[in-house]
Amino acid sequence: MRKPEFLSRRSYALVLLPVAVVAVYFAYAFLGQMIKGRELAQEVQSQVETNRSLQQKQVELKAKLQYYESGGYEVMAEKRAREELNMAREGDIVLLPVYSDTVSASGQTAEPSATASPAAKESLFDRLAHLFQP
Repeated sequence: MRKPEFLSRRSYALVLLPVAVVAVYFAYAFLGQMIKGRELAQEVQSQVETNRSLQQKQVELKAKLQYYESGGYEVMAEKRAREELNMAREGDIVLLPVYSDTVSASGQTAEPSATASPAAKESLFDRLAHLFQP
């Protein structure tokens, strides 16, 4: 008499095929999760770097804000406006130097003569206008 086989070749193939399909599915899912995990780790690293740069910028902006809120900026801005832009506050007395047009041969300024030259009678605007005419 023939001995019954528990699993024949055909039944063995029928059991092995679903097991192989499930194993391939789990392997594919596992690799997908690994790739997704790596992408998330890179995104986290990118966000950490962005946070560091933003924190550094925040520190710099706080220092600038503190400087601008302090009296030092106002003093520096006023000094620069006075020196570079020749500005004055309301109520300041402005002294303008007056230079004589006539200089003697020795290099000292002389008193203007009673008869002024025709060039001296022209206004400053007229004298400057001649420079820009063709």
